[in-house]
Amino acid sequence: MSIKDRITKKTEYKKAIYALENLGVDISFTYNNKGCSLCPFDDFIALGYNGESKRVDDIDEVKTTKCFNGKSLNEIYADVEFEW
Repeated sequence: MSIKDRITKKTEYKKAIYALENLGVDISFTYNNKGCSLCPFDDFIALGYNGESKRVDDIDEVKTTKCFNGKSLNEIYADVEFEW
């Protein structure tokens, strides 16, 4: 992946995290050809991947919880296709 592509992916990742944290919107994306979601609720955020979901308490956990084939969102963002 080129540097330009990595920068573009990082920018998309930052936009998604901002939207989740500040606008409270659901985020959908694809990873390894599987549907994923980040869904904020009043007191937790649900991480969805491959039909499973995991409950986390804050945005830091969204970024670091290893629930996408044993990897965190911080680790996979370059391989994610966000759906806007």
